[in-house]
Amino acid sequence: MVVALANMQKERDMMSGNGILSKSELKKRYLVGIGIYVLYQLTFFFVESLNLNYQVIHHPIDDLIPFYEFWMPAYLSWFPYLAFSLIYFAHQTRGRLYYQYLGLLFGGMFATLVIYLIWPNMVDLRPAAFPRDNLFTDLVRVLHVVDTPTNVCPSIHVYATLVAHLSLMRQTQLGKKRVYHLISLVFVILILASTVFLKQHSIVDLFWGVIMGLALYFLAKRFWFDETPHYECKANMDI
Repeated sequence: MVVALANMQKERDMMSGNGILSKSELKKRYLVGIGIYVLYQLTFFFVESLNLNYQVIHHPIDDLIPFYEFWMPAYLSWFPYLAFSLIYFAHQTRGRLYYQYLGLLFGGMFATLVIYLIWPNMVDLRPAAFPRDNLFTDLVRVLHVVDTPTNVCPSIHVYATLVAHLSLMRQTQLGKKRVYHLISLVFVILILASTVFLKQHSIVDLFWGVIMGLALYFLAKRFWFDETPHYECKANMDI
């Protein structure tokens, strides 16, 4: 009871007089999120810079999946999709929820970097020559420059997408409306499919990214997220 009252007082302290998050609290949340993201990116690039003994990931199904550069917009949509999830959670009036989501999302992403260090892996699926020449192939060329084919299993792209979807749909008010479920699910399907059609990942990477996302989300739902029903969460955003 004492803990519950303390948490309620803490949440009230984060609110301004009109019942929404104070500007200082919102600023703090943004700064924490940006700081963790920057730390993650620095760690990721450090792991990418290492010259390790990589195991090549491959499955016969990979050979049946054609390369299509037209999946590039879907692949890049991962960035605004994740950004939306972070911004939306930052505006949640349930104080701990934003930090719980940060812990789940980036905790799993950091965990994959540890996996890459313990089990260095890569794919050798990228086409030697592109079958077409257009704007999307130019974007793929840029992607190949900034993103090496190493450190791929489990796929961070897949893990983060699935965790964002499950968290948004089951821990926030967005889960109330079917249309948001559908829109989010379309994003998930397109992003996951793009990883294999662009040959950024093997089907194996996708599979283990899904397993990791499901496992960590449901563990978080059981032991990490507050037990407050997800539809009781309120956000200071008009969706």
